[in-house]
Amino acid sequence: MKWIAIAILLVGIILCAGCTSTNLSTPGQSTPVATPSTMKSIPDLIGKWSGNSTGHTTVEGFFSHPTFFNISEQKGQAFSGRKEYLRGDGKMYYENLSGIITMNGEIYESDGVAGFSIGRLTGPDSLEFNYLEDGSDNKAYITRLSRQKT
Repeated sequence: MKWIAIAILLVGIILCAGCTSTNLSTPGQSTPVATPSTMKSIPDLIGKWSGNSTGHTTVEGFFSHPTFFNISEQKGQAFSGRKEYLRGDGKMYYENLSGIITMNGEIYESDGVAGFSIGRLTGPDSLEFNYLEDGSDNKAYITRLSRQKT
């Protein structure tokens, strides 16, 4: 009985160690590694973007207001700029922002408060962000922006 338990334990350890991998490469053949030449190109986000944010906050309730991003700097996958938006009190607010673009096209943006956005380009000059912020004034909204032609 003791030997059966040890055998079952050994089989479990072997299975958990990855011996059931589905890697079908032949011995001596390496798996391709992503290199800059095989990755997608990094889009240029610099410019003035304008659009609308629509969503809900626990303080304002449901809302829809104009939003503007001015992305002023980009170095590789990182970018920075300023975000402006009109709130329910009729005042325009702004926050500095920082962001990154992943090689699979996801865009992550954080700003001066406590929230963050996850987004993606929806066209060469359009993008969509999904914003989330927790706390006493929970927020969830979608921002759709278009790059302004200069």
